[in-house]
Amino acid sequence: MILQILIEKKLALTGIEIVTKKLGYSAEFEGKVSARITDIINSHRLALNQSSFDLKSSTPEFLKKLCRILKIPELLSNTIISETVEYPFQKKWTFKSSIFIETNFVRKSEPIFALSALEGTRYIALAAELSYMPLDMILEHVQNLVKSHYQKGKPLIWGKIEHYVFHYDEDTVIILSPEGEVIGDCSYYIKPITKVKI
Repeated sequence: MILQILIEKKLALTGIEIVTKKLGYSAEFEGKVSARITDIINSHRLALNQSSFDLKSSTPEFLKKLCRILKIPELLSNTIISETVEYPFQKKWTFKSSIFIETNFVRKSEPIFALSALEGTRYIALAAELSYMPLDMILEHVQNLVKSHYQKGKPLIWGKIEHYVFHYDEDTVIILSPEGEVIGDCSYYIKPITKVKI
């Protein structure tokens, strides 16, 4: 799952000694902190189904602190944690997840009717069943779609692809690099109106 992959990658770059200290534990607890993180990484439910409390924090609190220390986007990690706690997850609303291709396009001489006809090429369609998956599961599919789309070199009329904007739901927007890496998140994203150069 994507959150475990992010934790593993960022932990390798940061180091367990620094993480242990930033979590508020002394060096003698380094082994226990490492074991707890390993449990989280190896559990398909982020070890949130295990009752674990070490007089400092419960597993959800520990996991949220860990994600903050590792600089994993907070909206992404909090959404995954809350959905995992509420498993089995089902969306109760009719929001259709989508991927917007951000190119910072500025209109020069392109005819409006052509741009209108090609507006749909600024989006990557998601299979309907993906919209009902938890964020941690759908994000891997989205990353693969983004990588595949970027390798194909589209969309030509809209210019160079800057990044991809994955609208998971009304309040969760994940920004991805052209290589499919998570580079940020936000609670809303205003799709730019096509700019006209005068």
